[in-house]
Amino acid sequence: MKSVAILSKPWKQELAAILPELLNWFHQRGYQIYIDEETARYTNGERVVSRDEIGRLHPDFALVLGGDGTLLSAARAVAHEGVPILAVNLGSLGFLTEIPLNELYVALEAADQGQCPIESRSVLASQVVRGNECISQYFALNDVVVNKSAISRLMEFDLYIDGNFVFQYKADGVIIHPHGIDCLFTGGGRTGHDAVGECVRGDASVSALADPSAFGRDGQVGDRIARRNRRRTGVSQH
Repeated sequence: MKSVAILSKPWKQELAAILPELLNWFHQRGYQIYIDEETARYTNGERVVSRDEIGRLHPDFALVLGGDGTLLSAARAVAHEGVPILAVNLGSLGFLTEIPLNELYVALEAADQGQCPIESRSVLASQVVRGNECISQYFALNDVVVNKSAISRLMEFDLYIDGNFVFQYKADGVIIHPHGIDCLFTGGGRTGHDAVGECVRGDASVSALADPSAFGRDGQVGDRIARRNRRRTGVSQH
């Protein structure tokens, strides 16, 4: 049986008008439907599954109704299980959610008939390791940010790529993304290094530390935080 998971933007009132026709479309084509808790606010009678569990059900695809924030949340929930995502823009930002609502059923027909091309994107898998113990792990589509969770102040980082030490630097934080590694300075101005160690300065608040050529598709990037800086250090994923 074909299956689909529907993940929606929280408290989006338009869903009350969208969902009846949408669910009927899937039922007519014999789909098993899974919905997350946000979608369940506006309908009933479908199987409600937490986002953490949707990936393990391996639906044929996940339909995301919302903006870029909803898409990023959905990617963290299902991307590591290889579930394709079809994102429809109901939010204010649509850089990643490219399908407008008026093209929803055109896109669904293409997906149902296997004519919808799948674009693969890099996903970041990150872990917070203390000693030899992994205390938390995250998946991110855009980037992983390591910085102070309280007052911004300089921290010392040791950068490793595939287990090899690259260099040490000081910054307010670090941004790791599929296109490279950036050093974050919240006070304006920047100082950083590119992949070959050249010192760069400028007026922006982010500086490039390494480009993707410095590590392969499955490369591992490690940032070791100096012990005196570890209190109230935060990790966020987007």
